Amino acid sequence: MPSDHDPADCLGAILDNIADIEDYTAGLERDVFEGDGLTRDAVERCVERVCEAVSRLSDCAPALARDQPWSDIGGMGDQLRRSCHRIGTDLMWEIIGRDVQALKLFAALTLDRLEGDAGDG
Repeated sequence: MPSDHDPADCLGAILDNIADIEDYTAGLERDVFEGDGLTRDAVERCVERVCEAVSRLSDCAPALARDQPWSDIGGMGDQLRRSCHRIGTDLMWEIIGRDVQALKLFAALTLDRLEGDAGDG
């Protein structure tokens, strides 16, 4: 079933939440992040919203970029929504340091491409 959500809106939401993650964690070391419950909660919520935006891309996501780990991102969103406890610091720090930047680059490039295609039509 095709998604009713505009891919550009979803990509914009991904970029907005990634910007928040970057703001919340700018200059933080892992041990400070681990001890700062407010920041960890805020970052986890932003990651959850990123995952939700990815899930709203639905079946158009693979067409936008086949090389992205869509099922892994969706699985992380499921884990965050169902968890009564915090996600482990190691996993969250890895997401912040590696995965968020890769997704940010993908989302920005894809949004630019979509906006360019819309301007051509």
